[in-house]
Amino acid sequence: MLSAILAGLGFGLFMSISVGPTIFAIIKYSISYGWRAGMSFVLGVSISDIIYVALANMASGMLSDLMSHEKMIWIYWFHSFYWYWHLWLF
Repeated sequence: MLSAILAGLGFGLFMSISVGPTIFAIIKYSISYGWRAGMSFVLGVSISDIIYVALANMASGMLSDLMSHEKMIWIYWFHSFYWYWHLWLF
């Protein structure tokens, strides 16, 4: 358990300093507006990443719950498509 946490922290730190458009934006903000602006940019990026990961985890849980209703969803989709097609023709 501890080795997985340490590996995850190490990988997270590596990914946080990887070269990409965000690191160049942080450098630009820091040079142009000072270190506080750079830190606020980093904080905003971090918060948005945390929100994105949390939403993705919640959505994946919801999708796995929907798999038990797969037949019902298919029937509803077919029924809706059938009526839309008939309304479009007439």
